[in-house]
This record gives sequence, C-alpha cells and structure tokens, in this order.
Amino acid sequence: MRGYNIQEAISVLLAWLLGVTIIVSNAGLPMGSLQRLGPGAVPTAMGVIICVLATFVGIQNIRSDAPLELVPLRVVFVVAMGMASWALLIQDYGFMPATLSLVLISTMIKDRLSWAAILIMCLALTTIGYLIFVVGLRLSIPLIDW
Repeated sequence: MRGYNIQEAISVLLAWLLGVTIIVSNAGLPMGSLQRLGPGAVPTAMGVIICVLATFVGIQNIRSDAPLELVPLRVVFVVAMGMASWALLIQDYGFMPATLSLVLISTMIKDRLSWAAILIMCLALTTIGYLIFVVGLRLSIPLIDW
C-alpha cells in the first residue's frame, strides 16, 4: 500500500490556498458580462482555474511514491531576479528593455547557450509579447520609453 506524499499534499494545499485567496480578494469587484468583462472577471476565473488544476494534481499525485525533485536554489533565484527586473523596468523604460532584461537574466540558468540562441529568444519573446499585450489586448505600454 502506498502512503501519502506529504510534499505533494502541501503543494496542492498551497495552490488551493492561492486560488481561494484570489477568489476571495476579488469577490467585491463587478464581474460584468461575457461581452464586457468587469475588473473582477479575469482574476476570479484564474483563481477558479488554479483551484481546479490543484484538485486534479492532488487526485493524481497525493498518493504517489515518486520522489520529489528539488529545484536548485540557483534556478529559483535567477527566475525571481528576471521577473523583478521586468517589473522594475517596464514602467520607466518600456516593453522591449524590460523583456530583454528578463530573457538575458533568465538565460543564466542554462550553462551553455549560444549568443545566437539568446538573440533569437530576445527577439521572439519581445515580438510575441508586444503583439499579444500591446497590439492584441491594447495595453498602453510603450515599446521603448527612455
């Protein structure tokens, strides 16, 4: 008989807690309609999606004997620094410099990446992100704002 994997159970509970917190914190915001979403619709939907996914992961993995793979601390630190750089640069310098810093910092995770691969990632992510968020969703973020 297999026992409970405590680390998986804690991960599922934390994901559930995050989803419920998002749902509760947006409870007072208007949801709007499907044609005109209110400010609370997307965050509440994301909270529900997080809860549903956590439930599926919990059902599938809580009773698993598979060992939990620990993420190296270096990876966590580099990803956090990349996200922090993007958040700090987006307001004052624009979408392109913020995304370039995110990609350049995040590529430090991999030991050997060619400059060509890094350049392709920078161009692709900046272009796709700009098309999705600025052109598609019409967010007022300048491409470059010196």
